[in-house]
Amino acid sequence: AQNVPSNTVMMALSAVLSLVAMAPIGSRIASRAEPVLQSPASRDTVALVTGLVDAARDPMRDFLRSNASQPERNRFYEVARSARPPEQRDSVSKDDFIVIIPAFIVTELYEAFALGFAIYLPFLVIDLVVANVLLALGMQMLSPTQVSLPFKLLLFLAIDGWGLLARALVSGYSAG
Repeated sequence: AQNVPSNTVMMALSAVLSLVAMAPIGSRIASRAEPVLQSPASRDTVALVTGLVDAARDPMRDFLRSNASQPERNRFYEVARSARPPEQRDSVSKDDFIVIIPAFIVTELYEAFALGFAIYLPFLVIDLVVANVLLALGMQMLSPTQVSLPFKLLLFLAIDGWGLLARALVSGYSAG
């Protein structure tokens, strides 16, 4: 059951959850981009791209800033400053994309590992209980994984695991 659901289903689920979580930011970007798209200067490709990037910059910055942890933002601010020559270090701001994008990514990785551990822990307990029961019954030749898998699936379905997981993932983001 390691590949159930398939990677395609997991990618589709992550894309849909990303769209739901990013909907407020997308609407802010769309409202800021509407005047750019309707202006006569939008016929020029360079002006159009520049205007759209400018329209998306502040909402994305607000989203990334509000969802990146403060310790990670401080860490990458120091990294960005130390990577520059001494005369350019003052040009780095705590709100630069070079600071908040890696801080956001590391924060997300940290939270993903924490969520993965929170999901793994009850399944580990089920494995240990099943293995001990099988040993107590003298069934050493029976694989504990084969016996515990239906219990894991039953537990995940009984607590509405997909719904809880989707709700936790989407509600974990603030719109900025």
